[in-house]
Amino acid sequence: MSNFSPDQIEYLTTCIGRFKKLGQIIFNEPFLEYHPNVRFSTIKDLYSIYNEIYSANFFEENHGSDLRLIEFGEFQKELVKMIRNVLLHFPFFDNWNEVWIKRSLVTLTLTPKRDGTYSGAIEKFFLNYSEKKYAVRLTEYGGNQITTCLIIPKGYENNDKIYLKDIIEERYVGMLSVGFMRILINNFLLTNGLNSLVIPLVETVKG
Repeated sequence: MSNFSPDQIEYLTTCIGRFKKLGQIIFNEPFLEYHPNVRFSTIKDLYSIYNEIYSANFFEENHGSDLRLIEFGEFQKELVKMIRNVLLHFPFFDNWNEVWIKRSLVTLTLTPKRDGTYSGAIEKFFLNYSEKKYAVRLTEYGGNQITTCLIIPKGYENNDKIYLKDIIEERYVGMLSVGFMRILINNFLLTNGLNSLVIPLVETVKG
């Protein structure tokens, strides 16, 4: 039985309904033919919905420790978290290929730790993964499973501009994000007895 109030369930239902719709848009192959600004806006909307679900007060009160215990690689989790924070804190761009960060801006309002590093998902990601190569398995348009290699560019510690397109291509961002968020949200829903809201696999449409 769920510990949520009717209003909380209505809020979750509305958020998840929108999440499903965005996932269906992203996983339809014609999505790649949309204007770059439209594609980017859709991805930002996806992260906004995820952020609302993740940040809501009742979420913190009810999810328990099982929320993060999901079958998803640590690198993928940290990558999605980094993208989420970049889109949240750097809302200045019109399309994916424009998105960049540099360390001095990421840490502008942060207080350094004793070792000279800073807290935060973006800082953590680049300090841990720069100049490394990772294989990421994704569900592609049409439902095919693919593996793509991501190389995290160097230069973050030197305050170079880092473009997110040089980490992951736009065509893979939506696939990665929808897949990860679906697993995370479903884990939360199942843990809290909200089985009726569980998000199914996204049906894909070609052409």
